[in-house]
Amino acid sequence: MSDKTEVLNEPEYYGNVYIVELETYPKLSSKSMNNVKVTFKDYQGYMYSDFYLNYPDGQIEGGGVYLTLFLSLINERKVTLKTNGFIGAHGEKYITGVIVV
Repeated sequence: MSDKTEVLNEPEYYGNVYIVELETYPKLSSKSMNNVKVTFKDYQGYMYSDFYLNYPDGQIEGGGVYLTLFLSLINERKVTLKTNGFIGAHGEKYITGVIVV
């Protein structure tokens, strides 16, 4: 997460999307060594990137979200992504939940 104090906004949802890439060890900052950059596309083919796991380290939310994203990637399943509404200093957003559709 950002060094700034996090102010949570309303959650945002990205529905019926396909995960196209999971990149481990993104170099967003020195504190993001154990995170995953998520790239996905919507039904119109528009690509989204700069999405990261909200809880990457040692919490069930991070592991469960990562596993669900990974399985949807390899099985080409549509998902709905939920973010916490926070936009970081580099324009990044943080995924807090995944619904397999």
